[in-house]
Order: sequence, then structure tokens, then C-alpha cells
Amino acid sequence: MISLIVAMDRKGGIGIRNAMPWKIPGELKQFKALTLNHSVVMGRKTYESIGHPLVQRTNYVVTTNPLWKVDGVTTIHDFKEFLKRHASSSETVFVIGGAQVFEAALPYVSTMFISLVEGDYVCDTFFPELDWSHFKAIDVKIFEGFIQTTYERIP
Repeated sequence: MISLIVAMDRKGGIGIRNAMPWKIPGELKQFKALTLNHSVVMGRKTYESIGHPLVQRTNYVVTTNPLWKVDGVTTIHDFKEFLKRHASSSETVFVIGGAQVFEAALPYVSTMFISLVEGDYVCDTFFPELDWSHFKAIDVKIFEGFIQTTYERIP
């Protein structure tokens, strides 16, 4: 199963200069709670902004560079094939960014965890356009500084 997890501002901003534009400890704690003991897949730039594999998670990194290798990370060169293979799997794989990886994954995503952070931020990276008619909200949790809504794909 492919899930997606992202934090964004009201304008869909998700990053600035390859970093998160906000510091909300509760949002990071929620991210960790949801992804712990699961697989996470991210683009190379997102991985490099984090700087290390996320602990207690299987880490996949999408890259076109066949020479890019990091200990503790499995590289993906054919992301579409990876998504097809995992879409019907019982294993949950969380897509965690960046924008190009989100865009490529959207057709395969069954569940989305979207944290809407309070305020507007200066961003140079945005969540891709999405046809919301394919998803329905199934849960809303209010936290300090953000609201997390869980969406499920409509069959």
C-alpha cells in the first residue's frame, strides 16, 4: 500500500531551499509516529536535506544517478515500477517528498496524511496539483500549530 505524508501551508508550500520552512516539533513527532517501523521513500534532494537514514524505517531514495549509494538506503532507479509493485502490497510505504516524488506517486496513493500548518510561509517548492474528487477525508486531528487530515482514495 502506498501512503503519502506531507506538511504544507495554506498555499501548498512544502519547502524553501531544500528545507522545511517551519519548525513545529509536534508535526515532526506525528510524522515519526505514523512512519515508524514502515518504509519511507523520498527523492535524493529530500534525503540529502535530512542527511541520514530515518531510524527504525526502511529507507528508499529515488535517484537517476546509478552511482549514488548510501549505507542504510536502498536506491530506486525505476520509481514507477517500485510504485506498481508496492501499490497492491500489504506493506505500507510512505512517500515523504519532495514535490516531484509526490507528483509521480499520486496515481498510486491509497491514503494521504496531510498536515496543514498554520500561517503562510515563503516557499519555493509546492505540493503538486491534485484532483481532490478522488479522495475523501476520513479523519481530522487538531494539534498545536497544525491540523492533520487523513484522506482515503475513493474506489
